[in-house]
Amino acid sequence: MKANFYKCVVIFCALFTTLTITIHATPTLALTETDSYETFVAAINSAGNGDTVRLTNNINVSQPILVIDKNITISLEGSVKAKSADDVAAVFNIKGGEVVIKSSSGATVKGTKTLFDVSDGANVSLDGIKMEKTSSNGSNYGVRATADSTVEISNCSVEYHGYINAPDAFFCGIYADSAAISVKNTSIILTQSIDGYVSEMYGIFGNVSSILHLSGVNIMVAQSECAKKSKAYGVYSEGSGEIAESQVLTYSAYTAKAVSGGSDFTVLSGRYAADGKNKGAVSGVSVKSGSFNTDPSAFVVDGGIVRTDGTESYDYEYES
Repeated sequence: MKANFYKCVVIFCALFTTLTITIHATPTLALTETDSYETFVAAINSAGNGDTVRLTNNINVSQPILVIDKNITISLEGSVKAKSADDVAAVFNIKGGEVVIKSSSGATVKGTKTLFDVSDGANVSLDGIKMEKTSSNGSNYGVRATADSTVEISNCSVEYHGYINAPDAFFCGIYADSAAISVKNTSIILTQSIDGYVSEMYGIFGNVSSILHLSGVNIMVAQSECAKKSKAYGVYSEGSGEIAESQVLTYSAYTAKAVSGGSDFTVLSGRYAADGKNKGAVSGVSVKSGSFNTDPSAFVVDGGIVRTDGTESYDYEYES
């Protein structure tokens, strides 16, 4: 009897030892706290998959922060500001990997050119970030996603208040080029004064190979003193997707559109208004429901009825 008991103990201990070895093989994830540009960049470069890098102080950057083929989380408790328009083409340049950048304190990422440049099939999540774009000529973006990348933006804000004194300025709050972007509970406010030059401003832009999923988005795009052919668009989508439960307002002395693009993009619900010489609450897209300040009848799908309350506000609503 004792022999059988000791035999069972030996077998149990052998099994327990095997299980213990398996548990110890699980990797340990690191949390690295940084308080300067140098330590922040060094921590990102050395981070392994699953690690978190936390920035605790405000920092200035003079070169893009590169995140290449990393599966990491970046927690911003301090803000990040680009010092020079000439040196910092993008504050964060993310190529490949899966990256979460978040802030529980509403940290700011600020620069004169692009703030987040995402490419090479990267999957990126931005949560709780305040993005501030200062005045700059040329083409630049709050968030730009290209090359089959995927970006999820939630609880963020994008602001730009600028003055343009050079031709062919092009600015997008959020830009998708052959990429998929989801935006939720986010505000985009873009204002610009133009000294006689042509300018194009878009709250959110997607090209023909892009997919946009927009919900709970508040957008205002406004130009003043703009030249002919200048454009102020809230949402422009040549690709597919939808917008729901959102509010979009645009103004331009020349062309203003709240939502425009192709018929594969659908307005599901929300309020949309545009004011300017050439204005349209919706243009080209499909409309299923919503409230508009110009007649959306030409774009309503599924045989719905457009009604107006008969006031000068031209408040049209589609009802299925």
